[in-house]
Amino acid sequence: MDDEAVIVKHINVGEISEEQEFINAETNLNVLKDYDEAYECYYSLSKRYVDNKELWLGLLRSYTDDFTNDDVEVSEYTKYWKKYKALADEAEINDYENKFREYDEKIREKFNVFAANEIENNSFNVETEAHSVDSGSKETMSPLAELIITILLGPLEVHKFMKGKIGMGILYLFTFGLFYIGWIIDITKAARKLKNG
Repeated sequence: MDDEAVIVKHINVGEISEEQEFINAETNLNVLKDYDEAYECYYSLSKRYVDNKELWLGLLRSYTDDFTNDDVEVSEYTKYWKKYKALADEAEINDYENKFREYDEKIREKFNVFAANEIENNSFNVETEAHSVDSGSKETMSPLAELIITILLGPLEVHKFMKGKIGMGILYLFTFGLFYIGWIIDITKAARKLKNG
């Protein structure tokens, strides 16, 4: 049995040293570039060795695919960076600080552009919807005229068609004003509207 098979066997039965776990995580990260597997290894270690700076750097690098993945949560990778900075010395921090800042700026810029586009798209949709609502329910008659038409032609739902509510007009037409209940409600609404001016 070769050495790698022995290591895998020991991993499967839980008989692996802390040193070997770190080596496996580092190998997945630096040699194999298997960032998902590296992340799993480092994450497992983070539950037991919270004071290990290499672990937090490994989590940061594997989570961000070594600072190349832009589909990440800002809060997650900044958490790893802060924990690494708290444990590492100044020289070690300097080795990764520029890379981290460039990456962080790129992600935040993308996020801000994305957020701005979402806000712009949502405000466009809101304006469009508001416009369609206004144009569909635009009042073209006075409250007195609406009340008279609703009372006289209510069962035919002419007032719905006049307001541009074609779908409701058809529904009311074929159900006799929703069995006259909808007609009575419409009369009440029209009377209230006339009363409130």
